This record gives sequence, C-alpha cells and structure tokens, in this order.
Amino acid sequence: MYETGGDPSAIINEKNLSQIDNEGELMKIVEKVIEKNNQSVQDYQAGKEKAMGFLVGCVMKETKGKAHPQKAQELLRKKIAIENI
Repeated sequence: MYETGGDPSAIINEKNLSQIDNEGELMKIVEKVIEKNNQSVQDYQAGKEKAMGFLVGCVMKETKGKAHPQKAQELLRKKIAIENI
C-alpha cells in the first residue's frame, strides 16, 4: 500500500487477508474442532483453561490464521457449554 498507494480494502481483498468473523462460518469450524478434540474439551470442562487456548489454536489452524480469535473463543465456550447441559 505504501509503495503503490492502493486502497487498503482492495489490497486486503486482493491478497485474501480478511479475518473470518462470520458466526455461521466460524461455528461450522468450531463444531469440527470440538468433534476432533474431545479430550481437550473434557480438559476444559474440568477447569483446565489451557485447553481453551489449544482449541482456539485448532480453529486458527483450520482457518489458516484467518479466524477472529476472540470470536472463535466465544463460540467455543458457548458450544461447549451447550453440549455440557
């Protein structure tokens, strides 16, 4: 952008740098991560907060770093709480 004077929005789209913060899209990924990492979910439910960091990391890996981390964590907490009922 500095070199070309291009529009920031255009550069973000052109280089596919935008974050994924769409709840529906992220929830699909969150569900997949929860399904694949049952032990970490159980660890989190048992009070091990580090397990949440691992799960968020899995979401970030699935999205190649494009997920909004706070949104991913929020959705993971909600989904795990719902499944724990």
